[in-house]
Amino acid sequence: MPHHTTPASGAEPLSSLDPLGRSRLLPNTPVTLLQRIRRSSDPAAWADLVQLLVPLVDLWVRRTIRDRNDRADVGQDVFLELARRLPTWDYDAGRSFRGWLRTVTRTKCVDFFRKRGHVAPPDDVPAAEVADPLAQAENALLLRSALNLLRSQVRPDLWAIFQQYVLDEQPAPAVAAACGVELNYVYLVRSRLLARLRNMLESIRD
Repeated sequence: MPHHTTPASGAEPLSSLDPLGRSRLLPNTPVTLLQRIRRSSDPAAWADLVQLLVPLVDLWVRRTIRDRNDRADVGQDVFLELARRLPTWDYDAGRSFRGWLRTVTRTKCVDFFRKRGHVAPPDDVPAAEVADPLAQAENALLLRSALNLLRSQVRPDLWAIFQQYVLDEQPAPAVAAACGVELNYVYLVRSRLLARLRNMLESIRD
């Protein structure tokens, strides 16, 4: 007999769901955020994209603009421009969405200084074609942002499995015992949530 524990939320444990129920809870091949926005102007996809990108845009703006209120204004301008242009943005697998977003952000920073009669520091927000020496830090920031977004979208019992097995690198049998599920379900949660995490980052990586 399978060994389960009942989630604190009162929802059915993953291992009690039929295959259709599992696929709905943990979709195997989710459509990327950009595809969802382009295809249907999905408000939920837009909210997810904003949550994912706000830390990165703020990092870029902060390199040039020190005042918090000014940064917030410029960041808002970036996302207004993104909302205006993204539905008609011509996606190309060989073209970097992050590079395009960096260019938009750089332009808005330049505009901020121009409106005040100043010239923006030229190298604080690198142009898209310039190799960014802080790319590694940006990737780490995006990953943290994606993990936070993923955590907000899945049930606590599923996140506990993912946290222990993938992030804390605990042995799968120990995680299964601690969470009261079968070993195969630990592997299933890892596979499906990693797929969702990759999907969040797929369209915006350099």
